[in-house]
Amino acid sequence: TVMGSSSGGLSVCVLLTTSGSFGLFQRAVIQSGGCHVRMSSKSLAQRQSLKLANAVGCSSAQGRMTCLRAKTAAQLATALKVDQPLPGGLLFGTVNPPVWLPFVDGTILAAQPGVMLEASKAHFVEVIVGSNRDEARGFAHGLLGSVSPKTDKEYLHAIGRRFGVQAHEVVARYPPATLGGYDKALAQVGTDAFFTCPARRTAKALAGYTTAYRYHFEHEPTGAFMPEIGVFHGAEIPYVMGNSDTGAMGDLQGNGIEVSALVQGYWVRFAKTGNPNGGGDPVWPKWSDEDPHMRFTNSAGADTELRKEACDFWDTIPFHEE
Repeated sequence: TVMGSSSGGLSVCVLLTTSGSFGLFQRAVIQSGGCHVRMSSKSLAQRQSLKLANAVGCSSAQGRMTCLRAKTAAQLATALKVDQPLPGGLLFGTVNPPVWLPFVDGTILAAQPGVMLEASKAHFVEVIVGSNRDEARGFAHGLLGSVSPKTDKEYLHAIGRRFGVQAHEVVARYPPATLGGYDKALAQVGTDAFFTCPARRTAKALAGYTTAYRYHFEHEPTGAFMPEIGVFHGAEIPYVMGNSDTGAMGDLQGNGIEVSALVQGYWVRFAKTGNPNGGGDPVWPKWSDEDPHMRFTNSAGADTELRKEACDFWDTIPFHEE
């Protein structure tokens, strides 16, 4: 069983859809990294790579690889820092240093993972996929060197960098005035568009030819470094791993110990058998059109139609590639 969270979850999506990994694993767990989040294109990856090469003085095509290999890790990691990041945080603006993602090269990754899943061109293995309640709140809260929008125009431009001409539709559905300001509005957009709804779409695609189980993690950690960001991106990891003291990510205390035991039971049974159920724990149904999913709050229980209207909307909104 292969398992990953965040960028690790995206990596699991790549493994599910690249021919080179066929037969290397029999089950997969995708935590907070839905396969319908768009990967980079080859042209974008090439442009960013050339920008990096030029920034460290390796602009000549002749001998470029030798030049780059002579640079230190620190030189490469800091070369593309910007003086004035664009507002919007990690998901909608710019951060230091820039993010590097897998890209569709036509060989290792023949097409976008989501496209491959929906065309039944993925490995037929059982999958758990899910996300956390407040995934994007930390990204829109000034973390990672991000800058918050201060005006309606900056908010619209931040949305437009990811959703292009459909930015006005997104802003109309997520108005800052009724969602508590620009940061909270961006946090809800990011949570829905990049985590909650891609998880549903991934589960739906997989359920067409294999077995998928979806979850939603809603248990608030105790003693986390910023309580105001709620059930943040990565908050589920200590519960999956059973780590009782994770510093900034919080501690497993009181009811959290019971939640961790539940999560671990489901994950271990799934890794062993492909079915998370057993041990007298609440039944976790397979994914179907009613969007059944397991909610982890102060206990565990099945529910349906998680943010249905929002996810129906996001199914119609493509990511802006350029």
